[in-house]
Amino acid sequence: MKKLVLLLFIISATATACFSQNIQSFSMGGAFGFPTGQAKNVYDYSIGFAMKVELSTGVKPLRLVANLGYSDFVAKQGSQAADANYLPIEVGAKLYLHQFYIEGDAGASVNLNSNYSGGRVGLIYAPGIGYAVPALDFDEVDFSIRYEGRTDNGGTVSQVVLKVAYKFNL
Repeated sequence: MKKLVLLLFIISATATACFSQNIQSFSMGGAFGFPTGQAKNVYDYSIGFAMKVELSTGVKPLRLVANLGYSDFVAKQGSQAADANYLPIEVGAKLYLHQFYIEGDAGASVNLNSNYSGGRVGLIYAPGIGYAVPALDFDEVDFSIRYEGRTDNGGTVSQVVLKVAYKFNL
């Protein structure tokens, strides 16, 4: 776990250095998910965290986003299945309507499980909506709900995710 946190820090620091002139905000937060579809038969819930960078596009209400996170799907009590862990890496767009926003992301989800029968890397897509509440000075607390679907040759692992993040506006 320490190596994973270090890797996430290095990736986010590198991205920040590369795009520092266009970065509008950086956020970090936690996520709680409710598995849907076939996943709800195997997993009780998911828990995780995510980091997000928002980049300006020149069009004020539209921003490009880059996400990096970690999701732990917790297996149902008494089931033969083990927990499933993923590292989603996504890019997308976010359209603000005042403090309310609509977001759509897509990318790769890296399977961190040694005993998983599906592919090592799958496609992940995540449409969602959210609301940013003003906090200290110029910062915000970001509340969102989104659907995430991870597809690979082993099928689809999907969930509805509630996220809360602290957003540093730069």
